[in-house]
Parts: sequence; structure tokens; C-alpha cells
Amino acid sequence: DKILLEGVQTVKEDDIITEFDGKTTNSTDDIVKAIKESKEKISVMIKLNRNGKSMNIETKMPRKIKTADL
Repeated sequence: DKILLEGVQTVKEDDIITEFDGKTTNSTDDIVKAIKESKEKISVMIKLNRNGKSMNIETKMPRKIKTADL
């Protein structure tokens, strides 16, 4: 499964997410749970390993757009 997050800095293919919003992640289940718990936040910090280097990025959480029938 591919998880896409919005933001200037994004999670890329082959990145290994080690923390999501301050919570240690050891599996995709941990990441999915952390995303659900953070869904009301505007942005979150993600710690990841990319090409052997540790990085911290801030990314915006996706938002649902409210629509109305006119």
C-alpha cells in the first residue's frame, strides 16, 4: 500500500519512516494508526531514513473539502 501525504517535503518511495508525529513506528500498521490519530492536525513531523541518512520533515495532513449542492 502506498501512503501519500501532502507537503513541500514529502515521503518518497524507499523512505523508511521511523517516527510519525513523535511516535516510533516499526511497521506500516504503526504508521496507519499514527496517521489516524493525527488526522485533526494541520501538519506533523516525520523522522525517516532516506538513502542511509536520517531526516526530519514537516508535512501537511490531507484535508477533505466540504462541498454543497447548489
